[in-house]
Amino acid sequence: MADEVPSARLLQVLKVYCESLDPIGISDLQLALRGGRHPWLRDELRQVLGLNLFTEQQWTFLLGEAAGIGRAQRREMLWTALFPSDPMPKTRSSRWRPSSRQRGGDKGEPPAGSRTA
Repeated sequence: MADEVPSARLLQVLKVYCESLDPIGISDLQLALRGGRHPWLRDELRQVLGLNLFTEQQWTFLLGEAAGIGRAQRREMLWTALFPSDPMPKTRSSRWRPSSRQRGGDKGEPPAGSRTA
């Protein structure tokens, strides 16, 4: 996800099927997924949840008012409603950061694999 924002198609599908985590809508989406519709959804949702890309406004748009439910709980509720047998995506930073070895460590060394003159 180069833009690091949820796609319009993801937001649209989730809004149509998952508003307020309606069990009928969730069931309809599960049937659609099993029937081969929206083959991109699982991977895209995993990435969006893993990178924590939904804004508070998008969560409210998708699931209604949170009423004391935190972001982590909403992530889990949505994922387990759609993919109950799959493990939750691990949350990670949305920005790639090189490891200390790739940055050259604490000793001012050049990054690993870089050429020096």
